[in-house]
Amino acid sequence: MDENDAGKTVGTITIKAPSRKLLNYEIKVRRKTNLVQSKTLMEMLEKSITRYQNRVITAAEVIEELIGIAKKIKEIDKIPEEMGLTDYEYAFYTAIADNESARELMQKDTLRELAVTLYEQVKKNDFRSLGFNPFFI
Repeated sequence: MDENDAGKTVGTITIKAPSRKLLNYEIKVRRKTNLVQSKTLMEMLEKSITRYQNRVITAAEVIEELIGIAKKIKEIDKIPEEMGLTDYEYAFYTAIADNESARELMQKDTLRELAVTLYEQVKKNDFRSLGFNPFFI
C-alpha cells in the first residue's frame, strides 16, 4: 500500500489519512502568508512523525494524529473570516498574539484592531515595490 493510500479501517469503512507529504506541502504554502501559523503546524507534524519513528506511537496512532492535524488546518482556515480579517491581517494578528505579554495585556478585539492597523500601514508603505516582503521578517 502506498503512503498516500494509507487508511484506518473503522468497522467496514476505511478512512483515508492525509499523507505526511501533503500536510508538509499545506504547511509550507501557509508559510508565505502566516509564518507563525506555519511554524506551529510544522512543529505538530514533526512531533508526530518523531514519536512514530521513535516507536512511541503506532502506525494507527500516527495516522490519527495526521488526521487531527488536517482537521486543525481546516479549523484554522475558518478563523480569519470569522474574525473579519484578510489572510494578511490574520498573519499580523497571529504574530502579535504569539507574544505572550501582548496576549496578557490585550484582549482579542484589541489585538485584532492592532493587526488591521499594522497591515494597513505596511500596505500603505508598499515595501514590496522595494523587493521587501514584510511577512518574512
